[in-house]
Amino acid sequence: MGNFKTHDDFKTFDIILDKVKNYKKGEKLYYVRFGDGDLIMMYPESKGEVIGRANQFNTTKEIQEELYRTWNIQDDRYMVAGSLNLSSPFSTDHGVEMHNKVTQLINSGKLLNRDEFYSHPTFESNFIFKPDKFIEFCNLINGYKKVWVNQFWHDNVETILGNIEHHIQTPSTNSYENIDEWYPELLKVIDDVDVIILATGFSSRVLASRLWDLGINKIVLDIGSVVDMFVANTEILGLINTRSTMETYKNQISQSLEYILNELN
Repeated sequence: MGNFKTHDDFKTFDIILDKVKNYKKGEKLYYVRFGDGDLIMMYPESKGEVIGRANQFNTTKEIQEELYRTWNIQDDRYMVAGSLNLSSPFSTDHGVEMHNKVTQLINSGKLLNRDEFYSHPTFESNFIFKPDKFIEFCNLINGYKKVWVNQFWHDNVETILGNIEHHIQTPSTNSYENIDEWYPELLKVIDDVDVIILATGFSSRVLASRLWDLGINKIVLDIGSVVDMFVANTEILGLINTRSTMETYKNQISQSLEYILNELN
């Protein structure tokens, strides 16, 4: 299927760890993820459709154009993750049809031809299967001031990631619809932080390219639904839309969360 090459979950995480270890303040380091929902949303025929079981985003021409821009940035400091030809229990590759659709977008000129990607679910995999690696990541970013862009807040977030100076509250679904209301709040605090943690559905991809184009020289990490695992031992979990992973790997997630919280507390 296609010529797409995607580094696996653990190789990707090692690369992220290495880049964070060697990061110098004032540089750019971005990691942004394209899952199946993002790809489907970029299909021309998806305009007007609601995409994402948990995210439930309305697909507009505007968000499609912003997703194309996010995909099309090419720079060694800008890591684009996907799941095409990804070997992972969490891959969202739909196979030949999806590969053909992406190839059509490339041939049409809407997307640049990217044939190498990082893993889209690397944070989830390492949280569940390699919690010591996840702790290593947390320790690396612990000393940096951070802004958290997400629908919920809980003390577990700061225990795990350290130093959350600001929380930008976003809607639980379709957060792009009112992005012009909460995005300025992010810009107001951005000079006060070193790391931007993005976990607001497809809007995270939009934010990555907007911040890149603004020349924001910081660590910008689109970590996605791993954040639901941070609150797996709280009442919040029952109040938010979650991926099936949360149920399928319920026991492993609980064990990893307990271990990670104990180690980082």
